Amino acid sequence: MALSPFAINPAQTTKEWDDWGHITPNFEFSEGQRPAGEFQVAKYLNRQRYETFFREHIVLSQGKAVAFDVDGYVVPAGLKIQAAAYKTAFDGAANPAAGIVAADALATLSRYTVEDVRKGQKNFAGSLVVAGEPVVKSFFTLTAQPAVQNNRISSAVGVSYMNYWPHPGGDGINPAGFNTANFNLQSRVGFLRYYQIELPLVANDTDYANAPFVGIAACIAAAGSAKPGMFVSYDYNSNLVVTGYDYGAFNEEDIMGRVMTVRGPGPFNLLERVRSAKVGTNPLEAMPGTATNGLPDVVTYSNGYGLIRICLGR
Repeated sequence: MALSPFAINPAQTTKEWDDWGHITPNFEFSEGQRPAGEFQVAKYLNRQRYETFFREHIVLSQGKAVAFDVDGYVVPAGLKIQAAAYKTAFDGAANPAAGIVAADALATLSRYTVEDVRKGQKNFAGSLVVAGEPVVKSFFTLTAQPAVQNNRISSAVGVSYMNYWPHPGGDGINPAGFNTANFNLQSRVGFLRYYQIELPLVANDTDYANAPFVGIAACIAAAGSAKPGMFVSYDYNSNLVVTGYDYGAFNEEDIMGRVMTVRGPGPFNLLERVRSAKVGTNPLEAMPGTATNGLPDVVTYSNGYGLIRICLGR
């Protein structure tokens, strides 16, 4: 309806911005499982939309598929596809220089903007970014063909159930390492999955056979081989085993879940500073933690070297 020129009240304009910003629409329809863990968003992600109330950008919106990078940080799962496309373009060119030109020209890549440059954003390699630089470019060593990929992205492990803010800097916890003093909107992030279990990591079947607690459930994986985002199956002992970033030699129907977190054996909760009595040399007779140098019972009983958290369900 047109505004009457004879109106008593003057014509009004609407405000140009909302002090509270714009609410991200909810995507959850029914209850999901949120894996417990100390997950952090990767430090090298590019900024997306700006949130007025917090005066900060979001790097990933809720409801997006997420994965792990080689260091266990949470990233958009699409970076795996982007990295594969970048490598294909680079390797298919006549020489490395032409490969960089061809790969950089791909239209489907996430890129850093002038806002990332203004914020002093660094890429995966730790170098300051330039506007227009593909996020996945720093995943590779591009001095020769084929490209060497230094940052592997797992397949999707779930979907983000919250908006992800940029990593605050440092270790994400100690304020001394923050990019902006006393400013940490989100030190941890999460995502939706199914039920999660925690098992001891045992290096091989020989170590498992010599475990003090006969028949204990474990995950068999050589030290350093299990990474967040890898697939998990089972072996002849009905123990879980890590197959890698793909199914490896296992059939799809035998895949049971995905690695969420890999932890050291401890000590935890300063229990190594507490002492309790121990009867003989049998580790099964020692009080877990206080008589095992701070190590939890599951590590001591299994002859393990660490702990692994696995979400059941692909």
